[in-house]
Amino acid sequence: MSIIFFGSRARIHAKNLHPSKVAQLPNFLLTGTDFTSAFKEIRNIMALADDDQIPVIIFLTDGQDTIKESEKIISNIYNDYSKKPYPMIFKVVGYTQCCHERELIQLTKAGNGGSITRNIGDKAYKMFYKCENQ
Repeated sequence: MSIIFFGSRARIHAKNLHPSKVAQLPNFLLTGTDFTSAFKEIRNIMALADDDQIPVIIFLTDGQDTIKESEKIISNIYNDYSKKPYPMIFKVVGYTQCCHERELIQLTKAGNGGSITRNIGDKAYKMFYKCENQ
C-alpha cells in the first residue's frame, strides 16, 4: 500500500507497505486541488509494482480538479499498465458537498478502462463512491 497526499502538489506519505503497517495518518490541510501531481506519483508507483502485486488505487478527494486533463492522464496510466497480469484497480471516493460527482464518475471510468465497475473474482464492484454523511 502506498499513500499519496496531494493538494496543489503531491508527496508520498507511505510507499509499498502492508496495510497492517501503515501508521495513523496525520491531520493536515492543503490548498487547491491539482490531480496531476497525484497522478504523477501513481505512475511512479505503478512503474515500481511487481507483476505479482495487484495495484489498488483509492483516490480520495473533496474537490474538483483545477486541471482539465485528468481523465486523459489517468486513462493513459490505465492503458499503459493494463497488459500486466493484474491491471490497476482505480477506486474513487468523493466526499463533502464540494464533490463534483459527474466529473468524478468520468474520472473513475477513465481509470478503469471505461467502466464504473470492475470484476474482481466472480463479483462486480462499483469503483465510485460518494460519501453521503458529512
